[in-house]
Amino acid sequence: MIETISDFLSVFIMGLIAIYCVIYFYHVSIKHREENMKSIESRYYRYYEGLDDGGDEDENEPYYED
Repeated sequence: MIETISDFLSVFIMGLIAIYCVIYFYHVSIKHREENMKSIESRYYRYYEGLDDGGDEDENEPYYED
């Protein structure tokens, strides 16, 4: 139980540290996800970079979606 000011301060600081750890873990996981997605995207574009994409189409003809 919290009986004195020092008990309250220790519980309060422990709570702040726990909240900070959760926020820090969230930011680290977001950063890791961004780096992972950049890696996947670079591999995707590197794979499809050399492929011919519809070579029989006329370059001057505008593209219209159906």
